[in-house]
Amino acid sequence: MICLNRLRSQFNLRSETYNEIKQHMQYDNKMATEELETFIECLPPSLKVSVAITMYKETFEKHDFFIGLRNTKLLTFIAQKLRP
Repeated sequence: MICLNRLRSQFNLRSETYNEIKQHMQYDNKMATEELETFIECLPPSLKVSVAITMYKETFEKHDFFIGLRNTKLLTFIAQKLRP
């Protein structure tokens, strides 16, 4: 997004072109997220949980709800339900 904004401001990129590129980038991001979800869903359950916990480790460590929650079975269940 930074590069796109730079193109727009520094080189007077037309609004139509800017909007088209922005839409394309959003579509690509959505597709990448869906591919990642599909990949994670295909992993064996133990790996799926491990990946999810790793992906959301920062959230688990910083969010008050998770900090007070010491139930690893519940965290495991929640981690399986989270999406990238």
